[in-house]
Amino acid sequence: MRHLFTAVLAICHLFACSLAQAEQAALKGDLAAVYQKALKQDPRVYIAVQELRLSKARNRGARAQLMPQASLAANLSDNRVDYDEPFIRTTPSSNPFLPNRETVAREEYDGKRYSAVVRQMLFNWSTIAAKRRAKQQLKQAEAALSDVMSMMLVDVAERYFQVLLADSNLALTKDELELVEQQRLQVQTMHDRQLVPVTNLLEAQARADQVRVNLIEAENQAALTRESLTEIIGVPVGALTGMKESFTLPKLEQGLAYWEAAAAANNSRWEASRKATAAAKAGLQEQRGALYPSISLVYSHQVSDLGFDNQQYNERETRYVAADISMPFLQGSSYARVSEAKALYHIALAQQAATRREVLRRTREAWLSSRSSRQRIDAAAASVASFTKTYDAMSKGFSLGTVTATDVLEALADKTRAERDYQTALYRYLVTWLALHREGGLLESSHLDQVNSLLLTR
Repeated sequence: MRHLFTAVLAICHLFACSLAQAEQAALKGDLAAVYQKALKQDPRVYIAVQELRLSKARNRGARAQLMPQASLAANLSDNRVDYDEPFIRTTPSSNPFLPNRETVAREEYDGKRYSAVVRQMLFNWSTIAAKRRAKQQLKQAEAALSDVMSMMLVDVAERYFQVLLADSNLALTKDELELVEQQRLQVQTMHDRQLVPVTNLLEAQARADQVRVNLIEAENQAALTRESLTEIIGVPVGALTGMKESFTLPKLEQGLAYWEAAAAANNSRWEASRKATAAAKAGLQEQRGALYPSISLVYSHQVSDLGFDNQQYNERETRYVAADISMPFLQGSSYARVSEAKALYHIALAQQAATRREVLRRTREAWLSSRSSRQRIDAAAASVASFTKTYDAMSKGFSLGTVTATDVLEALADKTRAERDYQTALYRYLVTWLALHREGGLLESSHLDQVNSLLLTR
């Protein structure tokens, strides 16, 4: 999954441009080409990437709160003071025995004040816990992105093979209709010669009508499966690459206990739930920290020629270093927020337990489905061979008059059904095999390549 994680970050910035494309040609190709298109088009990946970026920004912001905070301020003012009653002001002169005297009702002067303040947090439990919460949320977002990507790979594969299965069913139905029509014409000819009863002709006609109905449904299903795949790749679906005639399926390795242990250690959804619980716990500590004292070291440097209330004053320079200690007192709202954070933490614990059960259930289902599908492939292949021989024998027997048309039509229906079962088992195995690796947290791009290698080369 790590290779896929790197790939999606490299191409996801194309998403916004891809959304703006209007008329696009139908996509043709194999599973790998469809998946690459989905990486650029599926909103789920884009949203997960943006949520990861958001978490990174929040983590940087929380970390910055632990670093020194500095501020600079400058104030230049034009001051005017009007007095209700004029007064006589004495100012020094060159003759100390004859100072200057003037009556003052208004004063006008310029003022300036410059300051620099540096504050370093020494202890603030709320800020420290907020940093821990942001870090856990970042890990949660990373696990969520990995989960979305693995989920999308399986989703693309499932919809891709649904299209192949629908196309295969459509082709089988067309072939069946052609064979049924041939059989109907043959029965018609024999009936005209009075070699078979009219019931055989009516049955052949009814079978042909039924297959035509099945053909309409098969055509509709083929269109629906293409729409399902179009939903996640954003463009119409054209001809997709089918399976090779000769191939070797990937093996189902290890037992159920192995895959359950792998899911517990590597499943991205489970990991995301654990990080969400850790973030909720840190959030609880953050709210409790609001009830603890906080200590900061403060350094201030100020230059000013103004005094209280902007009164004119001799220019002076002031520096000080202080320890700023704050102790909350009677913080009723803080206790309420602690209760809220505690409830959120217990909710996260319950959601983690639910996710654990869901992941283990899905892992067991994927393993059991993979095993049964693999067994069904061999059984269905043998069934196809058997019913094909039966149909050929029935066709020859009908020509010789040893079997009825009903026997031939039933043999043809059995042969078509066996071929559908084989295709269904084959595609189901490939999807559940990928799903098993996803639930086990072991899905890599090599698994996609392995499945894609079973398809025809264009």
